[in-house]
Formats: sequence, structure tokens, C-alpha cells
Amino acid sequence: TGGEELARLEPGFREIPVVNHPFEEYAAQRQRQPNLDCDDRGTAPILVSSGCPYSCVFCQTPLEADGAGYVLRDPALVAEEIVRLARDRGITNLFSLESNMHLGHWRRVYDELEKHGIASFPVSGFIRTSDLAAAVGNGLLRELAARGLRFVHCGLDVVLDGTGDVYRKNDSVKDIRRCLDFCLELGVVVIGTYIGNPEYTAEEFGRQLEEVKALPIADIDIRLAVALRNTEYFTANERRLVRHPDRSRLYYDRQNYRYQTIRLPGKIKPRQTYALVRRFYREFHASAVHLAYVRDMVRRHGDTLPWFTARLRSLPGEPSPAVSALLAEFSGRAQGVGTA
Repeated sequence: TGGEELARLEPGFREIPVVNHPFEEYAAQRQRQPNLDCDDRGTAPILVSSGCPYSCVFCQTPLEADGAGYVLRDPALVAEEIVRLARDRGITNLFSLESNMHLGHWRRVYDELEKHGIASFPVSGFIRTSDLAAAVGNGLLRELAARGLRFVHCGLDVVLDGTGDVYRKNDSVKDIRRCLDFCLELGVVVIGTYIGNPEYTAEEFGRQLEEVKALPIADIDIRLAVALRNTEYFTANERRLVRHPDRSRLYYDRQNYRYQTIRLPGKIKPRQTYALVRRFYREFHASAVHLAYVRDMVRRHGDTLPWFTARLRSLPGEPSPAVSALLAEFSGRAQGVGTA
């Protein structure tokens, strides 16, 4: 849709039925994004803006936006939709459908919500680390955290030894850590994504995961780079693709359903990747660094306790002694016998 059409998108647009699924079922079961309430009704998605001003070489979003950067929806109409969702559907949390959250625009949405008597409303979404860093510097993140932005999904694509940035994201480990430390201070829960460089060897990939393991985050999704059709990364690597959309019927990635995903033949074999990622998850959630982060977050921001408790209890397999001890500590805190 064009910028003018998106800006005028009326709240009633959401009422278009999803085939075979009423909206109530979709909100309750189909959109399980994290929220501090651990609310079984789920979180309603909302369209606030489209596009992204950056040009990461592997991303299709700049192509979708046709180079226009952000296309912003009228904040008054967004606020009206949020009011209707809360009033008519009982929705208590939102997930922004933006490829990269426009935090300045969300400030305007919250300003409009205040005209309806709503001082805060929980929202989560995807945001680039550099934008998060800018919001830390200008005070915007502190303001939005107080108004409801308590979960963010960030690409934490740190590069090994500060080299090898094949995606042109230019996020330094120093900036990433600064953002994460400030999110901890504000009670913003960070769920990361790490896209590994397929040019790494298994040994290099393993060392990179050790760096990621030391980051103060709630959780992270680990994956290797993929070449998404029509992107700059796809064009540069087209001759090396294991599966090409013009030559194979198997290029479709069911995990990233809106992308046509093709794997690259890198220096690391799939079985090595799977083994390293399995080991990472087995060690990450029970690591001293991670559990210290969880304990610190709950100590500073008590309203995060239910979510972190549910998250630790949902981990596969038997909990480690360290995880069990932390859950026992949280149980005592929830009953009012723990220490502050």
C-alpha cells in the first residue's frame, strides 16, 4: 500500500475475518508474543508503520518499502484502534508488525492514547540495535519503557573479534552491551536474534556463540545467514547457492514463511551447526551469566517475575540445579517471603 493509504488506514480494517479463524481465536491462540501478564488471551498485532530506513544486505524490507524508508500511519487512528481492541476485544498487550519499530512515532501514538485517558499500554516489537542505542542516548527509551515498551526483539549480530561484518549492520559489541545494560536498568526485556556468518568455520562459530552467551538477554534465536531472493546478499551469492528458486522446489523456508529462503554452502556443515546450537541452548539458560541477569531483572523490576518464572519452567528437559534453585527463590518471593 502507498503512504497515503497506510496513513488513512481505519481501525475497522482489522475486522476483516481471517479465513477459518475468528478474531477471538487468533488473538487468543495465533499470536503468542511475550507479555508480562503471561495472558492466555495473547497479544493483538497492530500495524503502525511499514518499511525501514536501513539497507542490511540480507533483508527484503528495503525492497518492500521501495526505498522510501518509513511509511507512517496516522497516530490518532492507531490510538483509536488500540482503544477499540481494549474495549471491544479485551486486548491488554500489543505486538507491532513493523520490520523496525519507529520509536519516535510510537511516542506520538502514546500521546494520542493519553487523550483517551490511557497513560500506558504494553507493546513489543522488532528494533535495530543502533536505533535502540539512539533511544538510550536521547532519553526516548526511558520514556517509552514507562509507557509500555517492555519487550523488544533485537538482532544481536556481533562479529567475531570485531571483524567479518558481512551484513553491513555495523553494530559494535560495545554499543550492543551499552543497550543491553540500559534495558536491564529500565526493565526492558530483550529477546535477541543472532545470524551467524556461513563463512565461519565450526571453531569460529563456536567462539562466536561464546560471545553471545555472555550477553545479558532473556533469550535468543540462533541461525545461519540465508540468501533471501532479490536482496543484495542473494545477488552476490547466487552462483554459490545450494538451492536456487529457479532450479529447486525446496527453497521455501517454513519457519520464515514470508521469505523465499535459500541456504549457502559455507565452511560449516549443517550437522556441526545443529550440534553447536544445541550445546549453546543447553548451556545458555543454565549459565551463571544468564541466571544472574534473570535474578537482577526480577530484583529491580518485580513485575517481570511471572514471565521469567514461566520461561524457566518451560525449558525442555529436567531443570539444572542452578535453575531449580532460582525457581525456588522466585517461588518464595512470589509468596512474599523472599528478600527484595
